[in-house]
Amino acid sequence: MDTLPSWLGCDSTVTLNLTVVQTSVSIALPDTLTCLQTSVALTSTASTSFGTLDYQWTTIGGAFGSPTNQPNATATAPGDYILTVTAAGCSSSDTVTVLQDAVMPNAVIVPSAMTLTCTNTLILLNGNNSTPTSNFNWVWNAQGGSPITNTNTLIVTINEPDTYRLIITDITNFCKDTATVTISQNITPPVANAGPDIQLSCTVPTVTLNGTGSTPSGNISFDWSTMDGNILPPNNTGSVAADAPGTYQLVVEDLANGCRDTDLVVVTVDTLTPNAQIALPQGDLLNCNNDTLTLDGSGSTGSQFVVYQWVGNIFNQQGTPIAHTSSPGNFTLMLTDTSNGCTDSTSVTIGTDYLLPTADAGPDDSLSCAVISVQIGGSGTSIGPEFTYEWTASPGGAFLDPTDLPSVSVNEPASYLLTVTDTTNGCTNSDFTIITRNEIPPVANAGPDYVLNCTDTSVVLDASNSTIVPFAELAWINSLGDTISEDVQVTVDYADTFFCHQFGFLYQLRHGRGLRRYGGTRGRRRA
Repeated sequence: MDTLPSWLGCDSTVTLNLTVVQTSVSIALPDTLTCLQTSVALTSTASTSFGTLDYQWTTIGGAFGSPTNQPNATATAPGDYILTVTAAGCSSSDTVTVLQDAVMPNAVIVPSAMTLTCTNTLILLNGNNSTPTSNFNWVWNAQGGSPITNTNTLIVTINEPDTYRLIITDITNFCKDTATVTISQNITPPVANAGPDIQLSCTVPTVTLNGTGSTPSGNISFDWSTMDGNILPPNNTGSVAADAPGTYQLVVEDLANGCRDTDLVVVTVDTLTPNAQIALPQGDLLNCNNDTLTLDGSGSTGSQFVVYQWVGNIFNQQGTPIAHTSSPGNFTLMLTDTSNGCTDSTSVTIGTDYLLPTADAGPDDSLSCAVISVQIGGSGTSIGPEFTYEWTASPGGAFLDPTDLPSVSVNEPASYLLTVTDTTNGCTNSDFTIITRNEIPPVANAGPDYVLNCTDTSVVLDASNSTIVPFAELAWINSLGDTISEDVQVTVDYADTFFCHQFGFLYQLRHGRGLRRYGGTRGRRRA
């Protein structure tokens, strides 16, 4: 209650009902502005205890992208943003700061420009000087669509002219920077001109190859080469000298771009020089196989006017391509082309090889009853794969081994001849040895056969009629193979077959019922 004075001095009493108005406002923390997110939402929460709220956004350093009289607003720039709400004349405010991360990377390409040439066919584009190089990614592309390998690396290799672009993106704020480089190309080749074809002759042994007509002039290099001719040095000038027929190649290089061009020039001869050749079909040695050798010059080349001349001790065959000789020494074939006077010659040397092999048939020897075969052939015989051997016997003779060996065994008396041939030169040599026989065979005589009976109960086996030679052995052997005596005479009292053995001659005596002869040859006796 309040008392109000009047203008006439009268007092009046007024009664008022008062209401307290309370307002509040809060702004949510906004996002950060980046190169990708160029605006952020400003969201508020407000209340009043009486009346209707009015909203008013203001900023210090910022900028709005929406009306400023709404509960929510849009900020498009960093700064401080204030929201004031009013109700029934009462107001409240809240402030929020909008931040921005828009730091730009720096894209740099090295080299800044370059030209592809015939020698520089690949170029490395290097983005390592870009900053910063962490938390970023890289992408290369070409304006003209030229291919790029590994486009997500800082270094790429290119081989085509184009405008290349490196785009670097900060993956935290998505800010980008771009660098470009233009790669040009110079691959225009020069034009090589080796000049016209040219000829050599016996009177013009050297010609000049002229490549100075090549273009462009003044900034090119020259390189002459040949596979079948001959260039007189130097070979890196515009004009060079050649002294042999063949195909010559000129390579011209533009020093500005390394590009090359090639041209050929053919050098021929107007008169062919003859080429003397001597073949020795029988070899270069006179020997036992060949006492005359052929000198064959038919492999020589030249025109139809070539004349042959031999120097050396040949048979009467001058003027022909083939000659013969039976003398060692040096031989020369000279060719002259009478149409141009060109000549050529070649020489060979003929030697001799008449060296005889050695044949050694070994010492003379003899056969006997104890020695029924002997080996012939001495240690002095030439041995080797180049030698052949042949044994012959006269008269008679008998070989126990093949007769093409340096040493063989024989078992009959004869004169044995060894012939040794050296297959490399055909020369042979011979030697012989004489084999005799020295044997007197024993003759075994077991005496007459006998028959034992009741009266004659024993019998004397008598070999005294045998021919006993020195060193002979005598033995009586029964049918069981037992030796019963080595005496000339022996008494036996039982029936059996007895053998008298002397140097392998066997005779048998059999005592039994009746008389029966068994196999044998002579001197057999039975009882």
